[in-house]
Amino acid sequence: DWYHLIRARHYKSIGLKPEPVFDAISQLREDGPLAIERVDGLSEVALMKGDLETSVKHDSEILDQKRFSQILPKRAIKIALRRLESYWKLRAYQDVVTKAGYTLLQYGTNTESLNNLDRARELRALALYELKNYREAVTAFQEILNLKSNHPKRKEFEYKLGKALVASGHKKEGFETFRGLAKAEDTKESGSKGGDDIWKKSAQAELEQQQWEEGIGEALENTKKTKTGGL
Repeated sequence: DWYHLIRARHYKSIGLKPEPVFDAISQLREDGPLAIERVDGLSEVALMKGDLETSVKHDSEILDQKRFSQILPKRAIKIALRRLESYWKLRAYQDVVTKAGYTLLQYGTNTESLNNLDRARELRALALYELKNYREAVTAFQEILNLKSNHPKRKEFEYKLGKALVASGHKKEGFETFRGLAKAEDTKESGSKGGDDIWKKSAQAELEQQQWEEGIGEALENTKKTKTGGL
């Protein structure tokens, strides 16, 4: 089994196509001492092929079956995040919310995998937003921003927090969030040209839309009063 595992890892390290890696990893015995390595390897090969559904199937076999219950937390979190990323790409947002919540509940205090746990929180918040579950999305985004004040995606999450606040009936807080974002200084956190500018512009657009709607509402009200006064 070790021979086949080393061979599979070597093939992957030198950039061979998925087929020889799959052939090598498939030689490991399903009930052997490296059974978890077999399933883990098959999941990685599936990702190499772009087969997200099969990768999810293998990851779930590791995470959900009792025979792999002794897996170390650090490795379990890594595999759980891999499954979450696949669910996200498949737009299986409810699965993201459910599985991320379970992962954070079970491993949230693990100090060896802080980055992976942070990513799980991000995916959960984004999935709640996509599902239009804005009340829970508000709480999720606020938790992320409170945990890491210099988060590299802070502007994006602030914008979506503002949208979620407005959509959940907290318009005052939402537009306050947009105003703060529109006035924020540019950062170079994103590494792309323009940085966070897109989120600042989006926040400004929300404020301008609000002003336009208020202006239309005020004009209609004045017209109504004028007509009433003329009767």
